[in-house]
Amino acid sequence: MTALSDCAGRLEKMIAAETPASQLAPDIDRLAVWLANLVEQIRDITQPGQTEVYDNASIDLAQLGSELAALRRLLSEDDLTATDAFTALEARFNSIAGRSASRLRLEIDDYDFAVALQTLDAIIDNHSALRQAVAAANETNR
Repeated sequence: MTALSDCAGRLEKMIAAETPASQLAPDIDRLAVWLANLVEQIRDITQPGQTEVYDNASIDLAQLGSELAALRRLLSEDDLTATDAFTALEARFNSIAGRSASRLRLEIDDYDFAVALQTLDAIIDNHSALRQAVAAANETNR
């Protein structure tokens, strides 16, 4: 795990220093392999009925985008069913949004829907695949 965290830390510093993507590629590839192995190990120990672990490749982004668009609407309307809606998509969303999803969970659990909506919008804005999926869902629902 030390090698994984060292690599992630090195990448974070390089990204902050605006290192060209070509120089990031070897570390990104190494990190991707380690993370894929980690996901497999977690899958091996996850008991039936526990929260499923998703890798980004197995997520139906169109479906997730539709669910996130619905969650946005529920949050904007202060609808208490937003808690259930988030629970339904949480595992898949966590695999994409990471710690930001944990923050969103806390805000939803506190029924601070206005702040949760801001957090959700920030997460969506920072992930191009999510941004495109939510935009497509919104277009479909018009």
